[in-house]
Amino acid sequence: MTYKTSTQCINAAYITDTNAGALKLSRLFDVNVVISVLKQPLLWQNRIAQRRHLLELVMDVENQRVLNDMGMTLAQAVSEARKPFWQA
Repeated sequence: MTYKTSTQCINAAYITDTNAGALKLSRLFDVNVVISVLKQPLLWQNRIAQRRHLLELVMDVENQRVLNDMGMTLAQAVSEARKPFWQA
C-alpha cells in the first residue's frame, strides 16, 4: 500500500490509500481540539484556586511552616501566587 499526504485542507490531514480511497483523519483532529478547548477553562479555574490558597498561606504567619514543608520560600510562594491564571 502506498500512502500520500494531500494538502487539500489546512485543518485536516488526508491520507490517500491507492486501494481503498481517501481516509479522512480530520474527525480525530477535530475531537482532540474540542476536548482541549473544553478543558482549558477547567485548568484555569484550578490554577486560580491553587494560587488563592497559596496567597492565603503567604498572608498567614502561622502557615509559613506549611510553605517550608512544601519546599517553597516566601518569595517563591508570592511570585507563584501573583502569576496570572493563564501562565503555567
